[in-house]
Amino acid sequence: MWDWLTAGRFGYIADYLLWSFVAATLPALTYAFFKLFPRARHPRWGWALGNALMFLTLLGGVFWIGETYCRFVRVGTDSFGVTLSARRWFERYVSLNSWGCRDREWLPRPPANVYRIAFVGDSFLYGWGVERVEDRLSERVVAALSTRQGRPVESITLAQPGWDTGDQLGPLSALLDGYRVDEVVLIHVPNDIERLLPARGDFDPKRPPRCRWFNTDGSALGEWMYYFLYLPRVPTVRGFHDWLADGYADAAIWERQQSRLTALAEACRAHGVTFRVVLFPFLRTGGERFNAEQIARQHVEWAASRNLDVLDLRSTLTRNPTPSLVVSSQDAHPSARAHQLATEAILSAFYSDRAAPGSSGASRAGPAG
Repeated sequence: MWDWLTAGRFGYIADYLLWSFVAATLPALTYAFFKLFPRARHPRWGWALGNALMFLTLLGGVFWIGETYCRFVRVGTDSFGVTLSARRWFERYVSLNSWGCRDREWLPRPPANVYRIAFVGDSFLYGWGVERVEDRLSERVVAALSTRQGRPVESITLAQPGWDTGDQLGPLSALLDGYRVDEVVLIHVPNDIERLLPARGDFDPKRPPRCRWFNTDGSALGEWMYYFLYLPRVPTVRGFHDWLADGYADAAIWERQQSRLTALAEACRAHGVTFRVVLFPFLRTGGERFNAEQIARQHVEWAASRNLDVLDLRSTLTRNPTPSLVVSSQDAHPSARAHQLATEAILSAFYSDRAAPGSSGASRAGPAG
């Protein structure tokens, strides 16, 4: 009966009521002070306390407005999906199928005239921060192909936030075993190597460190200030891209990652399914050692060694201003605009105007621009 006071899409309402009480009490105390305090007898104390109460009253009003906005109005993702506004975004815009993927339920066997492309990836492909699934690259590609080729083409979006290459192998193998798939397109992001890297103290790239000196669950504004103002400056978080760079520079780790990528390609080959790779870059990076060009080159060389089609999206995306490519200043996932540009590059590289789905329209292991 009283669950609405302690949990829900707006967080802990009991805490909000407490903050509201404090914010409302401050102007009442200020009014009482100016009415009752004998300022003529204690001018210095009166001046100091009066100004302090006025400042706290104004600060309390600003805090209450910010708390109300962050708790009840703001809906938007962050890069980790941990804030209250992000949880509301997922509740509003995301519907999952029985595979835990943001997609409809898939038929094991579509009609014979339907060409089916399975797109495999992580949160980038999932459409993290993109409100309409129709705006994701997987849906855009098949919609364009259906119109261009005059035959039905459908997508399977096999993607979950947090997946890396190792996480993708099991679901892809199960999909190939139980469903008819004509082609697989891997949407690969540089952090898909994460689980192979050594852990660093309390740093978890999937889950940011919790605030140790303030319970962020008690205040939506406090939560926003911690995750968006303070956390990006924490050394372990700020050094995320260098941590990845060190992994790619480690020959043993890179060898293991190549083996995992090869396992994906071999699973498709065993089922007679075309396998292609799209390299989707980070749209915002930090650190000193992260070299996006070198990391992309490593993947291109791996794909060439396996005689696979590969598309590097870096030149396509870096020609555009970064703010238009990311979901928001608080979320570096690709926006609907980035998905659109990626779609155009994929269509140009893999599916030329003369090529039907199932035939290659790209140079082997050639980056697109």
